[in-house]
Amino acid sequence: EAAVGDMVVNKSHAAKVTFSNNIVRNKRCRGILIQTAAGGTVEHNLFANLTDAGILLTSDTSEWYEAMPTSDLIIRNNKFISTNLSGGARAAITAYCYGPDGAEGETGIMKNISVENNLIANRLRGGNVLRRGGKLLYA
Repeated sequence: EAAVGDMVVNKSHAAKVTFSNNIVRNKRCRGILIQTAAGGTVEHNLFANLTDAGILLTSDTSEWYEAMPTSDLIIRNNKFISTNLSGGARAAITAYCYGPDGAEGETGIMKNISVENNLIANRLRGGNVLRRGGKLLYA
């Protein structure tokens, strides 16, 4: 049951993501932003020379109120070359949720995100980051 202060979304209106065989490079921001609970696949892409994360998964219930938490997403067979060139806190694949007043969202918000067989070659930061929430599977 919903209570005062709860955020309610209609998951049936979320779009399923298919992002395949693309080149995303030389951007002064993130490569792609995914904000959907309908799931999908990101595969066979090149993310290169980006100031921010190659793939940013986020949900915001603080400032923009624009997205439900990401779930049921497969990220596989991508190449991440020189992402996060700004040296900030983000990595090739970054996932986080903003909660009320900008605090980190509660654990378990993002679910079933599978990261499989990706090449990550970063100069400043490597690997994947999952902050507060969900099950992130590495294969």
